[in-house]
Amino acid sequence: RLTRDIKRIDRLPALARQLSALGLAYRLELLGDGRDAAWLERFAAAAAGKKTPVLKIFARASSLTPRVIALLKAVRANYISLGIESMSDAVLRGVGKGASVALNRRAIALTAGAGLVPIVNLILGLPGETRATLAGTLAEMKKLELPEISWKMVRLAVFSVLPGTEVRRRFLAKEPKYRGSDLPGDSGFYDDWRRHFCGVDGQDILSSYAALEKLFADKIRGIRKARRS
Repeated sequence: RLTRDIKRIDRLPALARQLSALGLAYRLELLGDGRDAAWLERFAAAAAGKKTPVLKIFARASSLTPRVIALLKAVRANYISLGIESMSDAVLRGVGKGASVALNRRAIALTAGAGLVPIVNLILGLPGETRATLAGTLAEMKKLELPEISWKMVRLAVFSVLPGTEVRRRFLAKEPKYRGSDLPGDSGFYDDWRRHFCGVDGQDILSSYAALEKLFADKIRGIRKARRS
């Protein structure tokens, strides 16, 4: 977060300019808990009538309501990066995301409908991923109607088993041979991990990644074709 303290509101324009001059990306993070919601109300009130920078926001789908969207527009938010992760209810439940496919759809629709730019973040190969959940995510993404820039900016990643995480601890309990290695040194690490925690293999992930990238490109071509006609 850039700040939670409302007294720093007047420093945001200068801070944003400094970060941009240094070539550094920045975002306000909106998690959607009570403190964040109350802070956004105060922030919007304090920013009213002031020249604030165009803000980049990272938000949970569960945090976005019509009121929050209205406040974000009021403070000149533009790009809203959404931690969607998956469009499978089974996967979202399994990782304790606190969201659902329906909630993800709603957050995307609210953001796009308000004229803001939703940036969808997807992660393939999460715990509990199967070929069916990968296919479900692809099918749900096909249904979305997004502006061209959103399709260009979808963030697609493959799940990483990072040191210090609960997933890593659970994996090491099953495969102690990887203890002491901070980062996986060969593909065998993820082959073993998926064998225990996923119903997919590396080729399934690569195929899904390629299918999603093709979908995004097709969506962009479709929008451009409709614009020309």
